[in-house]
Amino acid sequence: MRSLLIASTLLLSLNSYAFNDFEKALTSYNKNEVDEAYVHLKNVLKNDEDNLPAIVLMGRVLLQKGLYLEGIEVLQEALFRGADINFLVNDLSSALMLTNSYDEVIKLSSDKNLTPASQLTTFLLSGNAYSAMKDLDNAKVYYKKAYALAPNDLRTISALAAHELNQNNYSDADNLIAKAQILFPNDSRVWNLKGQLHDKRSEFDLALQAYKQGYEVNPDDPFIQRALANAYANANNTEEALSLIENILKETPDDPFAKLLKSRLFAYSSREEEANQILVDISQKLSLLSDKQRNSNASLSLVAGTSAYLQNNLELAQKELQFYVQEQPQDLSGISLLVDIYLRQGQSSKAFELLESKNKIIQYNLSLSIKLFELYLNDNKIYKAEQILSPLEKSYGKHLPFILAKVNLLAKSNQLGKAIELLNENKPKDFSSAYFLTKGLLFASNNQMPEAHKVADDLLKINIKNVDYLSFKASLLLKNSRWTEALNFLNQILELQPNNFNALFNSATANAALSKFEDAKKISVHLLETQPDNLSLKVLNAKIDRDMGNIDQAKEVLTQIIDKNSTYIPALETLMELNYQQKEYKEALEQADRLSKLSFLNAKYIKMKAQIYLGLDDFTNAKKQLQLLSGVVTTPRDIFIMSQMQIQANDISGAKKSLEKALSIEPDNIFIQRSLVKLEIDLGDFSEADTILTALEKKRKLDPNILMLRGDYYLKKGNKVTAQKLYLKALNQDNNFHRVLLKLYQLALNKVEEPSFTATLQNILTKNPNNYLMRTVYADYLLSNGNAQEAKVHYEKLITVDNLINKASILNNLANIYITIDLNKAELYSKQSMELDNNSSAIIDTYGWILSLNNKFDESLSILRKAYSMDSNNPSINYHIGYTLVKLNRIEEAKRELKQSLANKNRFTEREDAQKLLNSL
Repeated sequence: MRSLLIASTLLLSLNSYAFNDFEKALTSYNKNEVDEAYVHLKNVLKNDEDNLPAIVLMGRVLLQKGLYLEGIEVLQEALFRGADINFLVNDLSSALMLTNSYDEVIKLSSDKNLTPASQLTTFLLSGNAYSAMKDLDNAKVYYKKAYALAPNDLRTISALAAHELNQNNYSDADNLIAKAQILFPNDSRVWNLKGQLHDKRSEFDLALQAYKQGYEVNPDDPFIQRALANAYANANNTEEALSLIENILKETPDDPFAKLLKSRLFAYSSREEEANQILVDISQKLSLLSDKQRNSNASLSLVAGTSAYLQNNLELAQKELQFYVQEQPQDLSGISLLVDIYLRQGQSSKAFELLESKNKIIQYNLSLSIKLFELYLNDNKIYKAEQILSPLEKSYGKHLPFILAKVNLLAKSNQLGKAIELLNENKPKDFSSAYFLTKGLLFASNNQMPEAHKVADDLLKINIKNVDYLSFKASLLLKNSRWTEALNFLNQILELQPNNFNALFNSATANAALSKFEDAKKISVHLLETQPDNLSLKVLNAKIDRDMGNIDQAKEVLTQIIDKNSTYIPALETLMELNYQQKEYKEALEQADRLSKLSFLNAKYIKMKAQIYLGLDDFTNAKKQLQLLSGVVTTPRDIFIMSQMQIQANDISGAKKSLEKALSIEPDNIFIQRSLVKLEIDLGDFSEADTILTALEKKRKLDPNILMLRGDYYLKKGNKVTAQKLYLKALNQDNNFHRVLLKLYQLALNKVEEPSFTATLQNILTKNPNNYLMRTVYADYLLSNGNAQEAKVHYEKLITVDNLINKASILNNLANIYITIDLNKAELYSKQSMELDNNSSAIIDTYGWILSLNNKFDESLSILRKAYSMDSNNPSINYHIGYTLVKLNRIEEAKRELKQSLANKNRFTEREDAQKLLNSL
């Protein structure tokens, strides 16, 4: 009983001390107590070498201690293990500069996961690095990258200024933008007009010239007037546009279309109050009309819908435009506006249905065709999307919107290189928000997050209130799991457009990620009330239910979605992950199979299937999936993770090949080297292990980890004495090396060089009496070796320590010792142990046994029965119950318990006592 308890106590202690020591390390580090932090961190990492927060903090501590090479190595290992580069980049890049590792600094600046702030740091340091290497041209490149800022004022935007910006001629661009400030007001809709211009073939000068020629032919033609006014507005010639609109309104003062355009022009001129008053006036006049009057003139619905749209009343706008499109089914402007309303409310299925039903009408309209193309692309219908572009190539092949569509198609087809090449070949002369948004999205899809963030930041400097720019920035932050920052941008969108579906949807997602489940649920429920059939919204709501603990409800919703939409990937992924978390592996496998068919050779699904098979203990199929995965993953980190899964699947040779492959990519990675040595030792391939170990020993002769590995090497070869000497050497190098301490403890229990083990521990404890884990191990060893009195001394020191996490087990051991010394004191210690942990059968058994020995038989029997219900295969408990029953004169029951204890083949120290008691009955 006692030896089993000691082993469980030791394992618990290791994890407990690791957590405790990390918190102490962090506190010490924050107090600038570097040496103390260093000691605590070594404790953590010797117990748990995979503790990522501890590895990161250790790297920083080493740098602060002036151990730059060691600190760099530890931080690089943290990166390899999955640490966020943005968390480390300042420390790492600065240390690399101090050690003249200029190439490594420059290499850091190209990392795809850098945030804009981190990228700025690496650009500056890369400039310094190139300067140090006398490469001034490249230094200038990186300095310009770092300091180049787009102007903040919207008035800085004009065609020539945008051209200069595209050419990275920022000085000239600044001058031109200053001039453009006179022409452009600070209003997002100006850019919407320019976007519309690009939708009309991106040939502004030719379009404007055509409208001018029409106006010269018939200046009284209201359609030409309106077209030219729109063209002037799109050309940012607000004065000319307003002049034309005033002329139109003189002739037709209640013309709703002219009023709408006038409202827009006032808004572009920052005359917001006048613009809004016009919209209110239009709405009020339309509200005075009867339904009959409204229905008799469908164009009034277009005006009412457009007015409501500009006032962000999307529900009313949708109602009016639906009526208009029904009455005027071939009017492209009405279709376009209604599609935009659907999309802004997240009703992509309705937008899709409308555009598909109008396919013949819109097939030569670039703007609407591209909207349908984008919907196909978002639904992973690559072939359908391609078919949309084909008939447009002849007329629009050189137009930017068409080119951007081709870029997106290439990116979706996993041809990112070609997509980037096509984009770079077609950089527009004038500024194009669509071009830069596409470029930013392309960066994001290629995990070039710093570049994507820079695009977003530059666009926001142009116009901080542009919803498209804000949405793009928020989406990048969401992808980086920077939830709080993302919420800031989403709230800005909602201030501008309170009913913006995507912003509300993403706000719910971010709140859920921040564990603000009530806020997330409130938003998702509200959205579901308006769109009960929205699948992405249903999945989001199911995820929130899952995170709130409503597992059955989440499963029910996801199952219902999949029953009706068997290829809907978000629902399949969410249900698969949920089933896996609940250890419902067969159900998870069913979803994983479906996903694999929908996305062939997808590394994510292959890995998930392997994990599921491991959960099912189906190593054969797990190995098959991992073999597939080996042909897909390419980074050292992913290959290493795969190797650990291969070990779980007992595919040791496969794991070895994976580690060798990872090492061939990063030959100096110490972590991979150590992992490979460990595997070689486990395989008994001593020659290979020795080769790698010898190389490591030349570089790190006294590294405790290397010493431990060499000890493992000799232990595997059966040379326990040599192994023990190496373990002792490692422990002397690092007194807090918990894993090596445990190895020494096991050897000592097996009678290997016990005197040197005890002498070493006694020496360390004399120097460091607060090494509580070592004291616990030593006390456990003494108790196991029959030296209870000396063990008692150490246990009694340990129970005086506040907040010792494994104190319940220590008290329990102490109670067992006092059974033969002082039963009352034994009962006191055992009761204290029970108060700290009443879920341990060993602790409960000890308390019940002491009560029985103290003649408290009725109370004892109840407690011993509870211990037996928790561990029915422990012969000691049967013996204790039998003894108590004898004292209660329940002889037949006692015999059954005693016979059961003796029939149990497990070792227990009281077997002889049990036999004697049975013989006496």
